[in-house]
Amino acid sequence: MFGRLSWKFVMPKQVIRSEEEEILKKFFNSSRSEFMAVYGRRRVGKTFLIKNFFSFKKCAFFHATGIESGTFLEQRSEFCQQISNVFYNGISVEVPKTWYKVFDLLNKTITGLPKTKKIGNCSHPSNKFSGESHLNCDQRIIPFVRHCLNVA
Repeated sequence: MFGRLSWKFVMPKQVIRSEEEEILKKFFNSSRSEFMAVYGRRRVGKTFLIKNFFSFKKCAFFHATGIESGTFLEQRSEFCQQISNVFYNGISVEVPKTWYKVFDLLNKTITGLPKTKKIGNCSHPSNKFSGESHLNCDQRIIPFVRHCLNVA
């Protein structure tokens, strides 16, 4: 994930990873657009770390994950619901018919934000994004990430 994990036990069932939080702070406080891939074994707290970190920051935090055994329409609808919740105060957005158009919607939404607005993104592009092959979904995500790096 970030290399060696450093753990501090604060209370039972609550763990703070100080070394990883410092890395997140460095990326968050950067004046440039940044991209960070957080990876590791299942169930070690990657998503918790990211969500917990961004919950205390002034930024738009976008978190999306697939729906277990969801249809193509359900996957896209859930993703668009997250776009709606984070960027449009819950006002519904039309659900595009392809992942390409979904990521285009997200690109246009982010591009329309003030350049000073920070955005945190935690997405799980796994086989749960069904309806298009994993490779096809990845082909949509990579240009989106490149675009985000060039927006700010």
